[in-house]
Formats: sequence, structure tokens, C-alpha cells
Amino acid sequence: MHAALVALLEHYNALLADGLTGRFGVLADPTFQLNLLLWMQQQLPTAGSPTSPKSVLRDAGYAVHAVGAKLVCSGELEEKLAVDLELRGAPQPDMLASAPGGTAWPVWECKASGFGTNSSTTRQALKILARSRDVALVAGAQPGREILGAAIWLTRADDANALNETLDDLAAQLAEDDVAAATSGVVGIDLDVAGVTAQAIAGDVPEPLQSVLAQPIVVLPRADDSEQNPRPLYFIPFDPGVQQEPEEVKRCLDILLDRARMEAASVIGLTATPATIVLQGHELLSAATIGMSARWQDHGDRQKAAAKIVSLLEHELSMVSDRPLMRSGEGAMPHLDIKVHNDDQRDALVEAIVAAAPSSITELPPAQPKLFDE
Repeated sequence: MHAALVALLEHYNALLADGLTGRFGVLADPTFQLNLLLWMQQQLPTAGSPTSPKSVLRDAGYAVHAVGAKLVCSGELEEKLAVDLELRGAPQPDMLASAPGGTAWPVWECKASGFGTNSSTTRQALKILARSRDVALVAGAQPGREILGAAIWLTRADDANALNETLDDLAAQLAEDDVAAATSGVVGIDLDVAGVTAQAIAGDVPEPLQSVLAQPIVVLPRADDSEQNPRPLYFIPFDPGVQQEPEEVKRCLDILLDRARMEAASVIGLTATPATIVLQGHELLSAATIGMSARWQDHGDRQKAAAKIVSLLEHELSMVSDRPLMRSGEGAMPHLDIKVHNDDQRDALVEAIVAAAPSSITELPPAQPKLFDE
């Protein structure tokens, strides 16, 4: 996925162009597909723009629970799958989303195209179908509680019906071995004059997902210039070692720092006072990048980013803290220690972070962009 991400970033200016590259190359790229899912389930910094992605799933109550997490199941089922069916090893579907009101949690898997029952993808699909019926363990639920899951594949609209037939055949195959498969369905994506659309095309897609995507809905509008992707890929943040235009580097840096600031505000806001709050730069960076910073090409970029996050927070919080902030920005684990005496002081710190604008203290990198260089 990381290699695909780097390749995709190098040509994102043409992602929504007409022709084969736009219609098939982009829509069939699993990294682009996963970004669409994240766009649809996240609060978006550009929500007011006519060309910004649409948070249609977030508005329906869905939220990202995990990206690429192992789909573990109960010991009894795991033993049966491993021994009787030779389906050893927990699969890692692209995303698990929490669902509103006790409805089924979607287990999302992105695919470039449909596949048949004799495909190399078959074993992975069988594993996902068998383990998605109850996602309580991966969801971190209390022992004994069941959380219903539904396996949902995302692929090009042209392949949706054929893929659903394959999933039905695989579910029947599991039933013959006395394994109950999760309900499954297919969401198809397409490209028209308005932009990228998504629709629940086939299978047993649970509510409210089915209602939200019952008809094709534009989730990524086309920009005024049809050869421009309206936004860079920042929900699976780019690798800072990849060459980009300086203006795009600055925009991505501002977005990344803003996400890290919001993570810090959450940590502070949930702390019971009095307390000493420790804001770890690497932990905030990982949370802001959905864990993808661990895949950056240059480990030094990760260290620079963590230190920059700590430096930004020190700058913003020093205005409201009545004691010196203890910072360590040069070592392997840059962090900021804050003594908070009462709830009023804690709330003032959160307010200072939320009110600040990271773009006000960042500078445009030199012509040879390196994201975290001073």
C-alpha cells in the first residue's frame, strides 16, 4: 500500500482526468479507494469548498475504528478455520468502521476489480467473510459481547455485480463446512462529469449504509479544471520524502499539524485534574497520520515531525500556562510536560490549541521541498 501511495502522489494532478487513466487507473487503485472511504468518514478541513470530498458516511453516523487491523475471532472459530479449512492467519481488511445505533459495523476491503472463486484473492475473501460476522474482539468490546459485522467490498461499479456473485458462492462454500459467513455487499465507484460517485450496488448492504448510498452520490467532486484532483491525499498522509510543489508541501504540512493539534487537544481535554499531562510527539504524529508515519521512507522525517509538533504546542500553550512548560525536543522521544492544577486551566489549554492556526507559524519550504526542514 505504501508503494502504491508514493506512486499515486507523483501523479495526483491527473487523478480526475478524462480517459483511461482517470476512469480506470484511478478508480482501480486501492490506495485511492481507501482515501475515498476515509474522506467519507472524516471531518474534512475543506468542507465548505464546492470541490471538497463529501463526508456522507460520517454524516450517517459511521466513524473510522481501525485501518489495516487484524480481523481476529474467537478461539473455537479460529481453530476450525485453521485446522478444518486451512484458512490460517487473521486477514487485515483495509478498514473497520463503527456503526450507529447498534447496526452492523462495515468491514471494508478495497479491490481494483472483481475476482472469481478460483482467484488468488479467494482465500483472503474467505477469511474476511468467516471472521466478519462478529467483530467484537477487534472492536475492543467487553468479553461476552457480540458486535455484528458486515463484509463490504469497494470496487469499480462495472465489476460490482460479478464480484457479488463470487461472494455469494464463497459464502455458500463456507456454509457447506458449517461456518456462517458474514453478510456481504459491494459498493461501486464510478467517474462521471460531476466527479467520483459511490453506490451500494449489490448484495446485503446493511442500514444505514444502504440508504445513504442507494443512488449514485458524488463523494469527490470534479474541480473546475477537469485535470486537477481537488485535494491531495492527506488522510493517508503522503511520504514527506516524495517530491511535491512547495505550495502543496505547505498545505499538507498545515493539515498535518492541525490534525496533531486536535489530537493533543483531545488528550488534554480528557485528563482529570490535577495532573501532569505528557504530550508525546511521536504518539501525536502517529494518531494524526492514522499510523502511516511508521511507513515513511526516511526515519529522520518522523523525528523532525514529532519535534515540530512539540515545538508548535509549546508555542501555543506557553501563552496560557502559569508555569514553565518542560520540553524535550532534541532526544529520541520529544515530548511536552504540562502541570494542570484545575479544570479551568485545562480548559484554557484546550481553547488555546483549538483557536490557534498552524499556518501562522509555518514557513514555505525552499524550492527543493523537504517537509520538515526549517
